[in-house]
Amino acid sequence: MEDQSILPDTIEALRKLWSGDDVSYAGEIVKFPPVKLGPKPVQKPGPPILLGAHDPKYALKRVARYGDGWCPGGLSAEKARECIPQIKKMAKEFGRDPDLLEFSVLLGAEGPTADVMKQYHEAGVTRLVVAASAVSEDGVKVVRGLGSVVERAAKL
Repeated sequence: MEDQSILPDTIEALRKLWSGDDVSYAGEIVKFPPVKLGPKPVQKPGPPILLGAHDPKYALKRVARYGDGWCPGGLSAEKARECIPQIKKMAKEFGRDPDLLEFSVLLGAEGPTADVMKQYHEAGVTRLVVAASAVSEDGVKVVRGLGSVVERAAKL
């Protein structure tokens, strides 16, 4: 195995578990005898596996090779503009369709301005995730306050 982390085995094992009943797995690190997993995910072949790290030495390559997308926290639009093409290029080199990858960014509860949303969109980010629960014990109040963020996004 080229990648010495547990990540490749973990992703392959999850996808195998989602694929059928009485499945076993024998990777280099993760191993288990025939087991049943239920209930199975509704999405086929399973939910997308989004990787969140942004360590340039390993993360981008791992997203390109193993993930269904990338969702780092606090990534700037400028950094997204730099990294997303690299990930897509590597995905293609791994024989994967780079257009199937999702690119999300986790942001603080205040939400971005319309201009910043446009910059993320132009960088190739398809989803901005606003962490409403991170700033207040009154999550309902925070979510209601995000209406202006949604309105800004709708105008793009």
